[in-house]
Amino acid sequence: MSNARVVEIAKNIYWVGGKGQQDGLYCNPYLLVDEEAVLIDPGSVLDFTDVLGKCLKHCTSGKN
Repeated sequence: MSNARVVEIAKNIYWVGGKGQQDGLYCNPYLLVDEEAVLIDPGSVLDFTDVLGKCLKHCTSGKN
């Protein structure tokens, strides 16, 4: 994905998507973090590695 940032769109809600490099379509998964984390609309299998990487990086960074 071309967008490597995690964007906080509301308190404890993060956009962890980006623009796909192969098809040019945006992937729009959202990560909700409270006591646990929930991923909404994880995207296609082509986006899995990038989305998972963003989720893991954010959840292990100590910012939540």
